[in-house]
Amino acid sequence: KRDEYQTKATQLDHNIDIFLTEGNESLAVAAQAKLNSTQRTVASYDQQLQQLEQEYDSLRNAKLKLEAKLATTKQE
Repeated sequence: KRDEYQTKATQLDHNIDIFLTEGNESLAVAAQAKLNSTQRTVASYDQQLQQLEQEYDSLRNAKLKLEAKLATTKQE
């Protein structure tokens, strides 16, 4: 989903350039508003991904510690 929004942002940015070249400022302003919103969405997805990766790493480390503790307990 994030990639879809990033692609949309790239297209909007390109469209803004075209609108400005054609002298159509009202369409450029509207496209800029959509671009800003889309970029905020992409940033939100990036932040969520980073948080999920950190949580995954934390849980994986906890699992490894518990497995090591279990192995030690079984040996005793």
